[in-house]
Parts: sequence; C-alpha cells; structure tokens
Amino acid sequence: MLFIADPALSQLNCDYYDTVDLTGIQPFKNGSYLYENIIIPADLIAEYDYRLTGENDESTYVPKYFRGCACRLKPCVRFCCHHNLMFMNGECIGDTDKALEYDPYLNITTSDGSVVEKHVLNEFVVQRHLPLPCSEIGTYHLDDRIAGYRWSLFENGSFKRTEDGLTFDKSEYCLQPVELPDREIRLVPHNCQIPSQDNIYPKILVPISLISFLITIAVYLYLPKLRNLHGKCFVCYLISLFIGYSLLFVDLFKACIYYYYLCYITGYLGYFGMLAAFFWLTVISLDLWNSFRGTNYNVNRLTSGNRFRIYNLYAWGMPLVLTILIAILDQVLLDPNLEDLTWVPGVYYNGCWIKTFDWSAMVYFYGPMLILIVFNTTLFILVAIQIFKVKKELNNMVQRQERKQKLNSDKQNYSFFLRLFIIMGVSWSLEIVSYLVSNDRLWNGILKSADFLHYSEGLIILIFFVLKRNIYEACLARIRGNDSHGTTSSPSSRSLLKKKSSTTLRESSV
Repeated sequence: MLFIADPALSQLNCDYYDTVDLTGIQPFKNGSYLYENIIIPADLIAEYDYRLTGENDESTYVPKYFRGCACRLKPCVRFCCHHNLMFMNGECIGDTDKALEYDPYLNITTSDGSVVEKHVLNEFVVQRHLPLPCSEIGTYHLDDRIAGYRWSLFENGSFKRTEDGLTFDKSEYCLQPVELPDREIRLVPHNCQIPSQDNIYPKILVPISLISFLITIAVYLYLPKLRNLHGKCFVCYLISLFIGYSLLFVDLFKACIYYYYLCYITGYLGYFGMLAAFFWLTVISLDLWNSFRGTNYNVNRLTSGNRFRIYNLYAWGMPLVLTILIAILDQVLLDPNLEDLTWVPGVYYNGCWIKTFDWSAMVYFYGPMLILIVFNTTLFILVAIQIFKVKKELNNMVQRQERKQKLNSDKQNYSFFLRLFIIMGVSWSLEIVSYLVSNDRLWNGILKSADFLHYSEGLIILIFFVLKRNIYEACLARIRGNDSHGTTSSPSSRSLLKKKSSTTLRESSV
C-alpha cells in the first residue's frame, strides 16, 4: 500500500532526508545510538512505521523501526548505495567488501561561501538506505573528470549545477562512484533528468534539416544557371551547415561520449562546420558588396574562378585555424589542478561540444559568431543604401536601360542573400541572446522557441530557395532536355511557343 508520507507519523521533528536508518544497531542503555562514529542521543531518535519509496515522497507501511536525526549533529552527504559500490544505469554494482580506489575528497562550499576540500567519508555522515530520487536516475556529466568543475556541493548536503544555476536538495540527487570512459573511477552526483518537452523535437527536426540541405545542394549542383559564383558560395555554405548539423545530431544522442577520441572528433568537426557557415555567409555578403562597388576595384578584376579560390581559402581556412586553436587550448589549459577553468574550451568535458555554460563560449564560439553577424548586417545595410542611391540616379537619366538591367540583377541577388542572412542571422542571434540569459528561467523559457527556428533551418532554406515555381520549371526543362543551360522560359517565350504550336496543329489538320 502506497501513500504520501506524513511527517506527523513519527514522533521526531526532523526531515526524513536528515535521518539515518538505525536498524541492526544496538542502542546504549541511555537509548542513544552509535552511527558513523557519532553518538545520536535518545531525544533525536524516533520510531517510524513507514519508509519513503521514491518520487513525490511516496511511502509504504513497514514494521516499526528506529531512525535518528544524525544531520543535526554533523553535516550529511547522501550516497545512492554503499560507498564501496559503483553506480551504473540506476543499479549498484560491485562488492561492499572491496574498497574502490577513488578520490573521496571534494570541494565543499561552506555556509560563509568559502570553498574547502573535505574527505566526504570522514567529515560527513554518510547516508544510505534512502530511496533513489526517481526511477530513471542518470549520472550527472559522466564525462566530467574534474571535481567541482560543473557542480558545487554545499555543506548542508545540497548540490548546485553550474551551467543552469539549479540547486538540488538531498531528496533530488545522490553521490556514488562511477567508472569514466578512460577507466578512472570518480565520485559524482546522480540526479533525475529534468523533464523537457522539446527533447524530442531536435531529434525530429535536425534529420529533416539534414535531408533539406542535401536536396538544396543537389538542386544547385544540377541546374547550370545556379552554378555561378554566388551559387557555388551558397553550396559551400550549405555543406558547412550540413557538417555542423550532422555532428549536432550525433551529439543529441550522447553516444559518442563513451568513445574518447570519437567525442573529440565530433566536437571539433561540429564546431568547425558551424563557424564555416558564418564565414561563408560573410563571403556572400562581401561578394555582394563588391558587385556594387563597380569594376574599379582589384577584386572585381579577378576571374570568377580565382575569386572562388580566394573565398575558399578564407571561409574554410579561418574556421580551421580557430578549431586547431581550441584543440590546442583544450590540451594545454585543462589541468585538474587548476581552480579556474573558465577559459578552457572543454570539448569532451562538456559532452561532444565546447562548454557553453560560462564566458569561454563567448570567446570561442558566440563571440566570433556575433562579430560576423554584425559585419554582415553592416554590409547588407550599405548595399541597401547603394541600391536606393543607384535607383535615384536612374530616375534622372535618359539612357538608363543597361544600368537598369544591372540594378535589377543586383537587387535580385540582394533579395536572395538578404533572405539567407535573415534566416541564419535571426536564428543564431536569438541563440546568442538565449546563451546570455541562460540563468534567467523566464527569459530562457521564452527564447526556447528560437530552438525550433534553429533546428528547422534546413527546411526553411529549402522552402525559400528551392520550392519555387521557376526552380521547378528549370528542373523539368533540364530533365526533358529542353534547356541545356537549365534556364527557364520567360512568359513571353512560353506564349510564343504556345502560338507556334497552335499554328502547327492547324496546318496539320488542314
């Protein structure tokens, strides 16, 4: 029979999670008990007729037994099971008679805010026989090999996650040694996964985006009219996004974290792909700006092929340099003896991605991204001003047909890349804002909608740039072999063909 525990059932005015089970321990004549080298006096001992069994303080009736309020006498630390056992997949594994070789020292935050290293087995009351926080308890950051790096344990027994600022009391977590991927055994906290309704959406939307990227790339490579300089840059941009999103998808399942080198590879390649996408967007905006500056500039004197080679050197080279930099910093800066690990990129130690819960993410990822977004925005504004300026000049010119055609062409390119910039820029700008307010639950919840835009980027690009009538007609013409250049017929040419066909039919019937 299960019911919700009522503290009044016991005669002891002490929270259940501040008590220890005294079953099997012989009391002294004065009614006190010896537990973990401390004497629990009789006035801190009471008879209980229930045990907590799991989440939401569910309880069940049991034969009467005694519990002592040990945590009033000495700070307590809660273990999931016996401290000589390991914890894996919600189960205690090992032999209690065999002592595990793990470091029992942890950095403890005291009531005055200072951090002191303490031996948790000697300087705390070790609590056992408390129910696990939930049925699906998970290891908190299995990859974290640095004690206190991503969480803080307090003297009152609660623990705090650094990345989101959430604090868990003893009913919501427990400590236990685990074996890490490199065979090291470390004492880490275990807590329930925070319920999140949007966990399933990335696993649905990211594959759709990946398929959309491939379709868009295929169409742009298939149609000759789209394989101009702008089209080639756009394809490179899509390839870099495909790399980034592919490895983001792998990281969603956290499978690679169990493979040391694979996790490094996916983390660095994903970082490289995402940064390369922004550098290619910068190339696109630069090329658009150069086309408006006229032919007096050296860059416009280069052939399309040479310009594309220079663009490749820049757009792939810069992200590669930054990726190599964070790989070196990860090896040089990540020292377990360092107290301040703020500026460590933290690939593998944060899952298969750089850590994003402190200011290092602004230096290595969001900062460069923000600079490129501001740069692209500035160029697009300057191009818009130039378009209006040329348009005004044309209104005062008599012989303006050729210049007008050039302007219309440039306006189409501007419209194309402006849409691309809005899709990419807005999505990632919201992502940066979400990072900056990550510790504010209200704003973080509001900006969660940005994730849907972010994960759907491939689908949005497919809709705006491929699923259009002129692209459809160009593909049909290419398939039928009617247009070897992949160009679509204008309305006037289609009308002329229709008239010619009708004339031919009439002549045949005669």
